[in-house]
Amino acid sequence: LINESAWEEMTCLFALSLTRDGIIVSTLGRNGSIHLGRPADKITLRDIYLSVIEDKKLWASRPDVPARCVVSANACWYFKSVADEAEQASLNVLARHTAASALEAVKNADTSGCDPVPEMIARFKKAH
Repeated sequence: LINESAWEEMTCLFALSLTRDGIIVSTLGRNGSIHLGRPADKITLRDIYLSVIEDKKLWASRPDVPARCVVSANACWYFKSVADEAEQASLNVLARHTAASALEAVKNADTSGCDPVPEMIARFKKAH
């Protein structure tokens, strides 16, 4: 489990990345807000993933291992090529889904009966 302080730090890092890449826009001040930087149907899950993950690979390749046989001599480059192919396939899937379509799918599948983030809706209504 992740503690609250670590969660807040991670959320701040995500917000910085998403702001840097224009996915969200934040304004400071008493009436400050965070909102999408472009329409939800123009933000792909790939955009979000690449923004927050930055230059990290989905699957890390193994460090070089001593070449003792044909397998160990070729394992690193082979695994890297397979991992690169798998990562590209994953990015292609994420590119087919938008923030809007993801939210719609979640709302359509929801059986909780809960309001979506009621405290945020209440804050929004109070501010307007």
